[in-house]
Formats: sequence, C-alpha cells, structure tokens
Amino acid sequence: MLRAGMVGRAEEICAFFTREGQPAVENLNEMQCMWFLTESAGAYFRKKDWARTLQKCHEVEKHFIDIVEDQFDFHPYSMKKMTLRAYLGLLRLEDSIRGHEFYNKAADIAIKTYLNLHDKPSTAVNGIGNGEIDELTEKEKKKLESKKKRAAKKKQQQKTGIWRRGEQREQRGEQG
Repeated sequence: MLRAGMVGRAEEICAFFTREGQPAVENLNEMQCMWFLTESAGAYFRKKDWARTLQKCHEVEKHFIDIVEDQFDFHPYSMKKMTLRAYLGLLRLEDSIRGHEFYNKAADIAIKTYLNLHDKPSTAVNGIGNGEIDELTEKEKKKLESKKKRAAKKKQQQKTGIWRRGEQREQRGEQG
C-alpha cells in the first residue's frame, strides 16, 4: 500500500498489529520499525510532500543514532562478563552500522529531496510549497500575474508619492 501511495490506508492496516489506544505510527516509531519509515518516506517523496519525506528520513537516522548510543552501555558489560565473542560482534557492527540497507535507503531519499528542494526553491505559489508554477490552472496563473502587477503598481505609487512630498517640501523651503 505504501508503494502505491496509500499512506493513510497502510497506517490503518498497521494499527491492527500495534497496541490499542496509541496511534499506529507512534507505536511503529517507538518499536524502531524502519521498513515502515523508509517506505513511508518513499511514498511521500513520490507525492512530493517534502516535509513529511524529510521527517521520516530523519526518524530513521535518529533510530540509528539511538542504536549507537545504546551500544555504549554494552562496552563495560562485555568486559565485566568476559563475553569476548559478543564484544567483537559489537565492534564489527559499529564499523558497518551506517552501511545498513535502511539507513542507505533513507539517506538516498533525503538526498534526493534536498536536491529537489534546491532545484525548485520553496515558495507558496501553488499552496504545496514546492515552487511548481506549471501545475497551476490557467485561472490561478492569471490571478498570480494580476497580484504581481498590483504589487508593482502599489510600490511605484509609493515611490512617486514620497518623491512628490519631498518636492513639495523643497518648494515651500522646508527640510524633510
């Protein structure tokens, strides 16, 4: 469902498998369910919902940061219990944690999103905030153009009004 872009429906279905009384998305986030987060980020990316895309990508990154921070507690425990094999496994995991499939997928989506935002800076032109004027209807384009013309005309009138007031003061011998 997420790959089909039906994020809301996918969240409803996931709610059947999570705790009652708590939103499914919060529960999945608490359980560090990264497949759901990366697929949600991909769905929002395809919908061009940049804010939600980046939110999901940063949640994945936060999970990996939490994993690394949790491993600090394991260092003294391993030395105390003399579990050398488990400790070596932990060290190998720390070396390759940023190479995990979900981390790379989330990073790839985040990079594409940032590049897209850089190429098309955010403006509130069409209400979505992605700066795409091409998606506007003809009526919206005309409305936007007339709004720009009125703003330019108002600015010109203000400049002219200030100049005339200054000119009138000079004629009267006053200083402004």
